[in-house]
Amino acid sequence: MPDTAGQSARTEQRDLFADSLRAENSKRGKPYSERTIGAYLDAVDSLARWLTRTGHPDGFDTMTIGQFNTYLADYLKGHTLGGTVTKQGNLRMFLKHIAEEYDTDNLWTHPKRNSYGRHEAHPPVLSPDLITALLKVTSGKTFEDRRDHALIRVLLHGPRRTEVTSMRVEHLDLASVIRTFAVIGLKGRPSRRIDLGDRDVLALKRWLNLRARHRRIRTPGEGALWIADKTGAALKGDGIYQMLRRRAVQAGYPPEVIRPHLFRHTMAHEALSSGLSESEVMAKAGWKDRAMVDRYGASMAEQRALEAFARSGFSDRY
Repeated sequence: MPDTAGQSARTEQRDLFADSLRAENSKRGKPYSERTIGAYLDAVDSLARWLTRTGHPDGFDTMTIGQFNTYLADYLKGHTLGGTVTKQGNLRMFLKHIAEEYDTDNLWTHPKRNSYGRHEAHPPVLSPDLITALLKVTSGKTFEDRRDHALIRVLLHGPRRTEVTSMRVEHLDLASVIRTFAVIGLKGRPSRRIDLGDRDVLALKRWLNLRARHRRIRTPGEGALWIADKTGAALKGDGIYQMLRRRAVQAGYPPEVIRPHLFRHTMAHEALSSGLSESEVMAKAGWKDRAMVDRYGASMAEQRALEAFARSGFSDRY
């Protein structure tokens, strides 16, 4: 498709938006990550391609609310509702930017904008049987068994996958009265500590013993905690994801029943069921917003309510 003045104008507007994101801070007062910027620009590029296909002759600033609504409707035809909602949300900052730079109406706040929303669904949790099966198939004495067993036990505490991959041997404290591991936040600083149980500590010590004997390990007391057997390189997020799917199959389950983030859902449910307060669950998970407790704890909220009511013996009082 030949280049047009409209395409050139849209490219310039897209690049200016990218520059503004890198020069400004988010509403939390922190720079936008390159991952966030990339997601925003992917959404802009998608909209630009649609405008080119439909023959729009000018820049984004002349786009109408009708065109924007039609773009999203067309996007939905080839994608899931969730993907459409995400794409819609990733365009919010861009529409605001265009309105401010070119003194036009903000299509995001336009009263006739069609808004897509996800169907409310509770995040699933892992079944106790699946957790038991995963721990059983990793209960051997091989390098990968020791590593995977300890890793799964750490995942049960609900850290994010990126927090798990950033763990180092130095982050463990297995000698104090309360054994913990540090979760590292922005700029390499510890953001919180998570307590470990006796079985967690045993699994980690067994793994550290094998890790220390790996041919690529020169200083056993430091370095990436989770490493690959063949290379000695640190495990990445995809490696953890694939390990869990492989272990699920070994345990007799389909691979799609498991992904790292489900451990986070499960931790929130189990913690609330055990009587931890919402503030305690927030501290353990590293959440700043109570809405996250509501979402992650909603998975089994009805079950917890039924169990609590049964324990109360309310109906038997009368």
